[in-house]
Amino acid sequence: MRKFFMSDIHGHYTPMMKLLEYVKFNPNEDTIIFGGDMIDRGPDSGKVVKEIKALQEMYPSNVKAIVGNHEEMLIWYLLGRSSMWLKYGGIEAAKSFNEVFGIKSQEKDEHIEWIMNLPITEQDEDGVYCHAGLDIAYGLEEQPRDVLWMNADELFSYTVDEILDYTNDRKMYRGHNPVHHVKTDMARVCCDLGIGVLEPTYAGLALVDITNQTYYRYSAKAYTISHKKIQLL
Repeated sequence: MRKFFMSDIHGHYTPMMKLLEYVKFNPNEDTIIFGGDMIDRGPDSGKVVKEIKALQEMYPSNVKAIVGNHEEMLIWYLLGRSSMWLKYGGIEAAKSFNEVFGIKSQEKDEHIEWIMNLPITEQDEDGVYCHAGLDIAYGLEEQPRDVLWMNADELFSYTVDEILDYTNDRKMYRGHNPVHHVKTDMARVCCDLGIGVLEPTYAGLALVDITNQTYYRYSAKAYTISHKKIQLL
């Protein structure tokens, strides 16, 4: 059995599916954690959410998903707290949701409810999984929602030893801040390759193979997939 992590898909359904097909992902045997920011920026937010929700409901032990700050912006918008979602890819996401589910439908409501109930963290024997970072002043199950916005400077203000003490010697897998390569300092693994954010020349989507400590990179420019080792910071 293999274990994977994929974060910051940002509405890019085709790259997501091509990566899963490339590694012959088998949800009966393999495990995957989706690290938030499934929506916005790309053209197919509705299709991405529909696929992940369906996978999770069919294989609840092997498919997990957590919330990202873009899902949080959607929640704020729906609750009337803020319209900032519309400025950061929400218009494209709303269009995709309407195309996939209809403007008003029970199916659409069910997918929105699923998003609103996503957890902030997941954990297992191999790692701790979050969108942006963790506040070590709180327990893993008690994280405040503002950690969904934690930037790299905040996260890396903790030492490697502080993180590993907090996680019981498990690596933390996260996205949120785009990088050109999946990188680790042996405590934190940064997995967001910037699809929909960086220029296509540099942007990609990563499927991180936790079991083998490698990753598969889908190139937003070349539409190709390469297999690489996780780099040391």
